[in-house]
Amino acid sequence: MNANSKIKSEDRCYWCGKQAVGYDHVPPQNLFPKGHRNELITVTACKEHNQELSKIDERMRINLIMLSHKSNAARKLFNEKILKGIQRKESKGLGIDIANNIFEKPEGGGYIRVNSKHLHIYFEKIIRGLYFNIYRKHFQGSTHHFWNGFNDLSLSANTHFYYFEIEKKYSENWINGKCKNKEVFDYKYYYCNIEKQFFVIMDFYETHKVIGISIPEGRDIEDYGLDIEKHLNIKLQ
Repeated sequence: MNANSKIKSEDRCYWCGKQAVGYDHVPPQNLFPKGHRNELITVTACKEHNQELSKIDERMRINLIMLSHKSNAARKLFNEKILKGIQRKESKGLGIDIANNIFEKPEGGGYIRVNSKHLHIYFEKIIRGLYFNIYRKHFQGSTHHFWNGFNDLSLSANTHFYYFEIEKKYSENWINGKCKNKEVFDYKYYYCNIEKQFFVIMDFYETHKVIGISIPEGRDIEDYGLDIEKHLNIKLQ
């Protein structure tokens, strides 16, 4: 899909299916420093699911980059864009907010407190965008994600276990995405006809693995939980 081509009347939003008004990058273009923007993925989008999510895109970029200090691409973007940006007078509040949400661990390293609502919207945008880019249609239902750096405490341990086993379960079925900037973003995907679910495993800055899933209408994420004890007992027999 060419971001420079004109929007047509039949073009639909990747998220909701409404009339599209422009193009959006999946994942957001602001994750990619100069020299790492070869053939970025774009999808058609309505205003609500593009321009109105820009603030979340920017905040999540900062979070991802600050947690990716071992990545050369992330470090380059931090020095070129983020550091200069938060040093501006008009961005003083953002700089203070970021500093207040960074916590150091006694043993070294640290972590960042992230707005869970923004986190969910951010990854939902990417999951839906990738699905649309692959299948040229948007899906009904909801999404969820599992990130190796964050745990959703509202979900059962069985659900966490089930989805972190997904990569092994479908080891022979994954299809590699055609990414040209793997040092920034890469992914592989699989659509399970039995469960009617889209699975995608995303890699950001060669540091963060995020599992994205779609959940069909009328189903709940806990419907797919796998009992850990039963699973281990079967393996031991």
